Amino acid sequence: MDDSGSSTGEKVNFHCVVKYFIFTINVLVWVVSIVFIGAGSWAHSEKDKYNTLNSLSFDPSVLLIVTGVFLFIIAFCGCIGALRENKILLKIYMVVLIILFTLEIITGFLAFFFVEQTRAKVATTVKHFVIHYRDDPDLQNAIDGIQSGLKCCGGYSYHDWDHNEYFNCSAINSMEACGVPFSCCITDKINTQCGFGVRRQKTESEASSVIYITGCVDSLSNWMINNLHVIGGVAFGFALIQLLGILGASNLIKDIDKIIATNNKLYSDAHYAY
Repeated sequence: MDDSGSSTGEKVNFHCVVKYFIFTINVLVWVVSIVFIGAGSWAHSEKDKYNTLNSLSFDPSVLLIVTGVFLFIIAFCGCIGALRENKILLKIYMVVLIILFTLEIITGFLAFFFVEQTRAKVATTVKHFVIHYRDDPDLQNAIDGIQSGLKCCGGYSYHDWDHNEYFNCSAINSMEACGVPFSCCITDKINTQCGFGVRRQKTESEASSVIYITGCVDSLSNWMINNLHVIGGVAFGFALIQLLGILGASNLIKDIDKIIATNNKLYSDAHYAY
């Protein structure tokens, strides 16, 4: 039996597995990127249709489009680089994955070891979102979705809505003064006025029977603790796919270099033979 032939066949099979693994994964990412771009474009066009004032430092719909375009480009490099065995595209793909993976690890460590600083940053961001709740429909829908989904209200407390000019207790000629958005209501979410005046008319214990009084930061923290195994599994799976992508791209690049070196040697030997 020819062991060298068997070994060569195994290498070819492994090369094909790696090649089509990278191709398949990036086709899926490609589809996700197209969905992001489409959803972001639709949201942005709908917002422009109603001439909504945007006072945010960033536009959520534009952020979605930019993320989609970035994923599309990376997936393109991975797909075409693997399928055509293009070293340049594979190197771009590998380097970007390494950078993203490194940034994810650094972010995770910083969030874990600097908990108070992270919470302070979150508090500042939440306050900014609360202030601009009425300025952007994308942001408003996102906040309403989070409050309804996590069964919470405001950042650290439902009183955080006092930072918004429409829900502030001193707001003049505003029906929403001293209230909260309808997404804070426990049961009556059909009536958009269910949270109006609740911070003025009711004590905290009385308000707890009508609206959620726990802040979304604490609700999110509790949700993460209760679902730590799910979050850990998803994070591990995502990290594993990235690592396999990095190692796979590196392996393909080495194989391409070997093939080029072999072809050059054969060409050189043939040239000298003549």
